[in-house]
Amino acid sequence: MCQDAWPRGGAGYVFHSGFICAGQPRHVTSRRPLAGQNNETVTEGFSRGGSAMRWTEFVLGAALCGTVAVAVSGQGDALSGMADAERAFARMSVTVGQREAFIAFFAEEGVVFNPGPVNAREFYGKRPRTPKPPVRVLDWEPAAADVALSGDLGFSTGLFVMQEAASGKRLAGGWFFSIWKRQASGDWRVLVDLGVPSEDVVPLRPRPVERVTPPGVQEGPVAAFETSLEAVRRLDAALAERARQGDVAAYLEHVTERTRVYRPARAPAVGREAIRALLEKDARSSCRPVDAGISAAGDFAYVYGTFEATPAGASAPQPGGFTRVWRRVKGAWVLAAEVLS
Repeated sequence: MCQDAWPRGGAGYVFHSGFICAGQPRHVTSRRPLAGQNNETVTEGFSRGGSAMRWTEFVLGAALCGTVAVAVSGQGDALSGMADAERAFARMSVTVGQREAFIAFFAEEGVVFNPGPVNAREFYGKRPRTPKPPVRVLDWEPAAADVALSGDLGFSTGLFVMQEAASGKRLAGGWFFSIWKRQASGDWRVLVDLGVPSEDVVPLRPRPVERVTPPGVQEGPVAAFETSLEAVRRLDAALAERARQGDVAAYLEHVTERTRVYRPARAPAVGREAIRALLEKDARSSCRPVDAGISAAGDFAYVYGTFEATPAGASAPQPGGFTRVWRRVKGAWVLAAEVLS
C-alpha cells in the first residue's frame, strides 16, 4: 500500500481543527496518492495502446503551453463545467497515466503536498513517464461540488481508488478534495488538492454530483459584501485560535448542515451534529497558512497551508496539509469545508 500517498497522515491519525494560524498566506495544493519516494507505487497509470500515447503527447504539449483543459461553454453551468473537468482529469489518469494527467490539469501555480506544499507540475514533471503497460491505476469520481456565484472558483470532492491495473486489486483509497480555478480561456484547472485516506469502498460510478451550496448564498449584486480577503484571513485565524483552545461551540457557530469536515481514516462528517462528534474526539493541531484566495463575487474564499498534530500514541507532532473553504451567506462567512490530511 502506498504509505507515501498522503501527507504523513496515515490511516491511524486523527486530527483536530485547532489551528494556530501565523504569518501571511501565500498559495497551495495536493490530492489523491502522491508520487512520493516509492515512485513506482503511485506514478503509473493505465493506457489502452498507441492512441492513448498520441493523446498524451498532444495534451502534455498543449498543457505546458497553457492552452488545454476542459472548456466551459459561456452559456453552460459553471458547476457542471467544473465537474466535467474533474471527470476528464480522472479519465486521463486512467487511460494515460497519473503523472501526465496531473501535469495537464493543474494550474501553473497549483500545488500538491509531500508533506508540505510543492508545485504540482514541477513535482510530476520530474517523474518518469507512465510505463506501458502500467502496473497501477488511479481513478476517482466527483460526488459533491460547489462554485462561486462568479463562476471562477469552486471545489469538488469524492472517492478515489488506487488499483493494480491487471487484477483490479485495491491498493489504497479515500476521499479527495480539490479547489478549482476557471482560467481566462474558460478552462478549469486545479489549484489545491488533498487526499484523505479512508477504507470506504463503494462503486465510483454512476454517481451524480450533489450541489452543496449553503442556503442563503446571495444571488445578484454583491456590493454590500465585505469582500476583503484580509477579512477572511482574520476570521479564519480567530476560528483557529478558538478551536485550538478546544472551543467546539465557537467552531460550530460557523457550521451549516452542509458543512463537510474531513479527517484521515473516516468518512466526511457532514452537518452540525456529525461535526460536533468528530471534533470532540479529535487531537489538537497547529496550522500555518500558506496562501488564500477569494472569488470575484466575494462569496467564496479559501485558505490552505500546513499543520502539525500529535495523534494518540505518537511521541512527536506529525506534519500534514489543510484547506478550508468559506462561503458568504446572508452577510456572514460560513465554513463550507475543512480538510486535514
